[in-house]
Amino acid sequence: AAVPRPSGDSVGATTPGLSRLPRTAGLPLSRSDVSSSFAGRLLVPALATVAIVLQAQVHLAIGVPGHRGLIWLSALALVALYSGRGWTLGTGIPASALTLAIGTGNAGPLGVVPYVVAAFLLELAVSVRITQRHPAWIIPMAAGIHLVALLPALVKSLTVGVRLGAFASGMLVPILLHVAFGAIAGILAWLAQRALLADRARA
Repeated sequence: AAVPRPSGDSVGATTPGLSRLPRTAGLPLSRSDVSSSFAGRLLVPALATVAIVLQAQVHLAIGVPGHRGLIWLSALALVALYSGRGWTLGTGIPASALTLAIGTGNAGPLGVVPYVVAAFLLELAVSVRITQRHPAWIIPMAAGIHLVALLPALVKSLTVGVRLGAFASGMLVPILLHVAFGAIAGILAWLAQRALLADRARA
């Protein structure tokens, strides 16, 4: 008896960024299709790296804690959703290195720690089956992950003798703002991934 082949829609159904690779009448992907797909997945991390480095150099007098996450966290989350596992750390680490090389103002090396930690946590997030099946779960995950942006402030406070309880009580509003901006960053990344996949499906 003939062994049934999986349908085209089931191929890569649980792999972020690979569920809608271009295909023609169910035929296998050509070498040019594979190359085009790889180039697309490489372009997103490259642009995300540039965005993270640039936002670290621009200082806006907004005065709202956590607003920078709208750029750097949404960029990392998009890489995690669209390009798949491995690419997020491959974005966060180079972006951190370039930011350090250019200079991070008064933040110093601690200023880039959230990029690497968030990239690692996003790698774990897209490894979870529920996120692979339902990418929108990146929204609540990003909300929590954005709290890593408070690590530099936490380390500095503990270094000068501030107790953890006192730090947490005085940071209630910044914590809530970071969660809110993290959720928005997750929404932006999810919407961008949907748009990119739809555009690739039409190609």
